[in-house]
Amino acid sequence: MIIGDKDEFAVEYSFSDDYPRDMGYGRIWIKNKFIGTFTDIIFLSGYLLGTLNEFERAKELEDEIRQLTKDRLFDLLASGQYEQSDKYLVKGSTFTDDFSIWTYKFENQTYFLWRVMRTDFFEDLNNYKQDVFLESVPTDTLNKVINKLETEFWDKGILKVR
Repeated sequence: MIIGDKDEFAVEYSFSDDYPRDMGYGRIWIKNKFIGTFTDIIFLSGYLLGTLNEFERAKELEDEIRQLTKDRLFDLLASGQYEQSDKYLVKGSTFTDDFSIWTYKFENQTYFLWRVMRTDFFEDLNNYKQDVFLESVPTDTLNKVINKLETEFWDKGILKVR
């Protein structure tokens, strides 16, 4: 199942037949690039939705930092040289463990800065480019996809609290 548009922002998920109803596979699409692996079994309502909620809570980034190139910004945040870098780090979960992801907001856009850190463990990551990626989507688009996913999980009985 895909919610949203892979060309802009989407969530892909499927339920596993071999595990309890709230377990399955998921990944997140941003401008036709995915984050996460579709081969790692996860708790969909916890891990997938939890990662999306981290995106939703992205903070504003200071102007002078935001002006850096994507590679320099990634290096600054990942190195810990910027003392506030933790508030932009996406902790994610097992399906995003092989990625280093940072998010921030600016002018009604949510920005995603990421790089895959390991490509040898999951088959769907084997050919993933190890570049630094920076993409943005309208924050309203992000919120609509999250709300639709929450509604689907609620309707299927796997989301207990909204």
